[in-house]
Amino acid sequence: MAGDFAFRAPIDAARDVLAGGATGAVSSGDGLPARLRATIVERTADAALTALQLPLRILDVGCGAGELLHEMVVRVPYGEAFVGVDDDPDALAAARGIADPRMEFRLAPPESLPFDDASFDLVVAAAGVLTWRDPAAGLAELGRVVSDTGRVVVAERARAGKTVRELLRRAGLTNERDETVVRLGLPIVRAFIAFP
Repeated sequence: MAGDFAFRAPIDAARDVLAGGATGAVSSGDGLPARLRATIVERTADAALTALQLPLRILDVGCGAGELLHEMVVRVPYGEAFVGVDDDPDALAAARGIADPRMEFRLAPPESLPFDDASFDLVVAAAGVLTWRDPAAGLAELGRVVSDTGRVVVAERARAGKTVRELLRRAGLTNERDETVVRLGLPIVRAFIAFP
């Protein structure tokens, strides 16, 4: 039926994109197609800068090769600190190889961030929180290192919304709002914006 096709087409398109078929090659590391990864990075940056328009100290947890941090350097040229953290030394080596001089990278798990309390205005974790060894402990660390007036932005699969909101709540963070980051008929990635 035509109506059935119209309903299933976006779902099929989303599956195709997630499998790499509609967007070309799969990017390194996370298994996401390169074009989808770039879209997630750009739109997560949009959501983060809508959440906090003038961040000076930015932390990207689970930064991988540093794509989101690069985007933030371009968009926030007045920033004082651009720091990426990942527990994968190979990803950090790749990030350091193409880093802007203003960027700093640290090897650390998200559950044990090597920073003082309230060190950052904006803390971002894009597409991977639920793969961390202990997502609850990791989100608690994000809440610990964000300033009282700062924001935490978590980009994750839209289906995981209830889980992410509950983890944010248990970490002592208040979910201010959600924004769709990627939509292919249905939302597939959302940004969960929270504050301490």
